[in-house]
Amino acid sequence: MSLRKIPVLAFAARTLMCLAAVAPADAANLVINGSFEDFYSSGPGVTALPGWTVSAGNIDLGPFGPSTPDGLNAIDLTGSFGQGAGTIYQDLPTLTGANYSLSFYFGANPQWQYIGYANDGSVKSLKVLVDSVELGVFSKDTTGWAKEYFGWEKLGLSFTATSDTTRLSFLSLNGANGTVFGPFMDAVEVTPSGLNPSPVPTPGTFGLLAAGVAALGLVRRRGAERR
Repeated sequence: MSLRKIPVLAFAARTLMCLAAVAPADAANLVINGSFEDFYSSGPGVTALPGWTVSAGNIDLGPFGPSTPDGLNAIDLTGSFGQGAGTIYQDLPTLTGANYSLSFYFGANPQWQYIGYANDGSVKSLKVLVDSVELGVFSKDTTGWAKEYFGWEKLGLSFTATSDTTRLSFLSLNGANGTVFGPFMDAVEVTPSGLNPSPVPTPGTFGLLAAGVAALGLVRRRGAERR
């Protein structure tokens, strides 16, 4: 191989490696209404929510205090009227084999201590599922918390899609003894985080792609001229 070919081949290889590492900027959140700012009705006992399906019990929706992480609203996954623990889910468009990052804010409702629910437990918990796979169970002990302190914490998880539709579910684990105070959640986001089997080049990658292809073509032409 001619020594002059080496820099050209090296440039082409580096270009293609850069293309492989490029990820879309500002990846869009796949979750619809992840901060619960869109609603048909708010308050206790909500059974319908835009973008989501309430599949068990009901939920409480509203501005529960001054410290909601994103926007005005959050939800208490344990609703009202003795309907037990609530469950919500959303079916997300995904790509088989692609990796995704999930984040959301998790808090807990301490008001059972102030409104006479003596049989209510202090620990508030929720479970996260992707399809039928458990991603985690999260709990907070609200003993001694002030009435409007909810212990908000941003949590991060990850998963790999196994089909072109992925069901994301959140389940309250607090429904016994007629409780109406459970885990809080807000600001749900799911974004691509890894290998995408069908990447769409961003505008900035087209120049790199053209340069890499041109460099490889130049090497082939020079080789043909010398034969």
